[in-house]
Amino acid sequence: MIVMDAVWTIRAWIEANARSAVSRTERGRFPVDRVSSSLDRMMGTVGTSMAGKKLRERIMSVRDEIKRRF
Repeated sequence: MIVMDAVWTIRAWIEANARSAVSRTERGRFPVDRVSSSLDRMMGTVGTSMAGKKLRERIMSVRDEIKRRF
């Protein structure tokens, strides 16, 4: 599912960004608002099945991590 792939990619991007030797100023360029908005839109597309609920939880987890780190 493309949403799962996107969530995985965003999480990997966050982790790589946090581990990088890039200065904190450069890290500030992470497009927080745009990524968070995209995650919110994705959440609306996952449905209400058990798989959808689990995916929604993953999306919320990534969104919360973005807010915490950036």
